[in-house]
Amino acid sequence: MVRKLGIVFLLISLACIDANAVRPSFGRRGLARSLGRRSESEMARIWRRDLSRDHATPVRILPHDRLVNRFTTLPRANVEARSGFSAGTHLTSRVHPGHPLSAAGAQKRLGLSILPEAREKVLLGRGTGVRFNKALGGKPGVGEITIVKPAPKTVLKGVRRIR
Repeated sequence: MVRKLGIVFLLISLACIDANAVRPSFGRRGLARSLGRRSESEMARIWRRDLSRDHATPVRILPHDRLVNRFTTLPRANVEARSGFSAGTHLTSRVHPGHPLSAAGAQKRLGLSILPEAREKVLLGRGTGVRFNKALGGKPGVGEITIVKPAPKTVLKGVRRIR
């Protein structure tokens, strides 16, 4: 019994320490500042975790066409417009009605390491193999899609510069 209580106490202590270590500041522009303060090693840790989680997630086949967005830099958007998307490309889970995300909003919501310059509208066809996950480093609970195989440039329906 004492041993079980000790383990429970240890787990609760570790959870409290971990929760306090990553708690964002919610002052004026606090979340944007905390994103900007992420070190390279912290971003590398998130990317490694994301990559290993993506490979462990089962592949699902889309039953219907799905319109999604991709937030990226302008040079990367130009390359993807010419050659298509590589396997493992991250996309938003859906396009929601209303105003699209701004660059700063996309960075905070999706946990992007840099401020995006372009928003690509992508139509994933029925039968496309994808992996559904949550965006690491972003707003809790926000979903993302990763494509399994390379997608041709014809799935790209438009590129918009964002600010």
